[in-house]
Amino acid sequence: MRKQRHRAQADANHNEHQGYLDQHSDYGGQSCAGGCTPTEGRERKVYTLTARGRGAFEVAVDAWQEVTGYILKAVQVPQEGR
Repeated sequence: MRKQRHRAQADANHNEHQGYLDQHSDYGGQSCAGGCTPTEGRERKVYTLTARGRGAFEVAVDAWQEVTGYILKAVQVPQEGR
């Protein structure tokens, strides 16, 4: 679990430096939009997509939507010998 957390942090740092993410710290005490749980004074890093990150996400969604159609067709093709 600890290894995964460090990997996620490294990925977030890389993406932040590439201009895809913004990061800020929240220490609880402020109101949390969206119903998140206060952190009781512990640091919680909050990441948001930048305009560049949103653009990359849209490109990824478009690519997956295109590919998903081909995957579904391949799965629905009756296979001989079954």
